Amino acid sequence: MGWLRGCARFLYDWGWFAQRRLPVPVLSVGNLTLGGTGKTPVVIVLADWLLAQGKRVAILSRGYRRTSADPYLLVSNGERLLVGPNEAGDEPFLMAQRCPKAIVAVGADRYELGDWVLNRFPIDCLVLDDGFQHLGLYRDVNLLLVDATDAEGLAALVPAGRLREPLQAAARATAIVVTRADVPAQVTQVMSQAAGNARYDAGPDSGGLSSGESRVGGDWSVAAALLVQGKNSAAL
Repeated sequence: MGWLRGCARFLYDWGWFAQRRLPVPVLSVGNLTLGGTGKTPVVIVLADWLLAQGKRVAILSRGYRRTSADPYLLVSNGERLLVGPNEAGDEPFLMAQRCPKAIVAVGADRYELGDWVLNRFPIDCLVLDDGFQHLGLYRDVNLLLVDATDAEGLAALVPAGRLREPLQAAARATAIVVTRADVPAQVTQVMSQAAGNARYDAGPDSGGLSSGESRVGGDWSVAAALLVQGKNSAAL
C-alpha cells in the first residue's frame, strides 16, 4: 500500500496527474498512519471555528463502513440530521451531531462530492475529513495530524509498520498538528520525525511547509493550526 501511494504522490507532484480545484477554499485534516490520531475532534473544532467566523461550512467525509451504497449522501443539511449512523458511518454522523450548522456529506470521490454539495448549497469553504491522501483534489490548507503517543507508528510502511505512505509525504502539509501531546518528550520525538521529513521537497508543485500560496491566505493556515492547540495538542 505504501509504495503504491508513493507512486501516486510522485505522479501528482510532477504533473503526470492533474489535481482538480473546487471554486471555494478547501481545508483538509488527515494523517500518515493507519488508525486514529484524533482527526474527528479536530474536524469538529475546525468546522466550529469557521462557523463562528460566519462562514458557511460543509464537511466532506468518505463515510467508512456506512451501509448506504449511494455515491453521494447528505448526512445533514445544516438544519437537521437526515440519516442515521449506519447509513452515514459513525464519524460523519458524530460530526453532523456536533456541528449542527454545517452541511455534512459522504462519498468516495471528494472532488465529485464537493461539486455535488456546491450545486445544492451556498458554501464558503469545505473541510475534508481524512483528506491527506486524497491527492486528486487541491487543498488550500492541508493539516497533518501526528499522535505524540505513537512514535513507533512512524517507523515503517504497511505491512511492516503503520505508515500509509513515506514520511517524506509530510512535505505536503501546511502545518503539522501533534495530538495527545501531554508528555513534552513524546512531542519532541514525533515533531523531530515528522517535521524533519517535512522539509524535503515533495516536487515542483509542492504546497509544503516551506513554500506555496493559498487562496485562503496564510492567516487562515496559521489559525487552522493554532485553533486546535490546547491541553492535548501542539502545532508546528
